[in-house]
Amino acid sequence: MSKIIVIILVLAGTIGLYILSYVLNKRTPVPDGITPIADCDACNTTSCTQHPKNDKSIKEDIQDFIKANKNDDVIL
Repeated sequence: MSKIIVIILVLAGTIGLYILSYVLNKRTPVPDGITPIADCDACNTTSCTQHPKNDKSIKEDIQDFIKANKNDDVIL
């Protein structure tokens, strides 16, 4: 019986930490001067408030940079 209680407490704690971190992340403002890079490809969460809505100017800038530095040793 005590094993079941421990499992329930661990599961509830894990879910509680997830919910807490999600709420705190939503409430944290973006620092001044910070903009998301290109399409937020690292995240893919389109419901995120920081996710740009297909901003073509940023995509075009990155594509131009890659084309201009194609033969250079640039780590992206």
